[in-house]
Amino acid sequence: MNQKLIFIDLEVGGPNPKRHPIIQLAAIAVDERLDVLEAFEAKIRFNPKCANAYSLRKNSYHPGVWAQVAREPKEVAKDFAQFLRRHASVSTLSAKGERYEVAQLVAHKAPFDGPFLIEWY
Repeated sequence: MNQKLIFIDLEVGGPNPKRHPIIQLAAIAVDERLDVLEAFEAKIRFNPKCANAYSLRKNSYHPGVWAQVAREPKEVAKDFAQFLRRHASVSTLSAKGERYEVAQLVAHKAPFDGPFLIEWY
């Protein structure tokens, strides 16, 4: 058995996934012994006018840092999807009965972070 877990953490620009952006995404893939296999981190380019000022302060947003290192949301989403595919280890069946694997996500704030990921993708 080659079970993997992906621990994720998001920083967002407010509490509403339909209105506020994901500003940073981090993830760590671990094996069944919790040994780190790979890490992922990206600051995401966004319009600060679409974010809540309090949330940006709370999430350590610094315009100068984001100006230098933030990446386009579509690019980060594509790279993160590839990261998840590399560490997919949970077998499931498609509607047509074909077997495929998905990543097992773990999040401290899953009820909060989950809707942001769903809205993003």
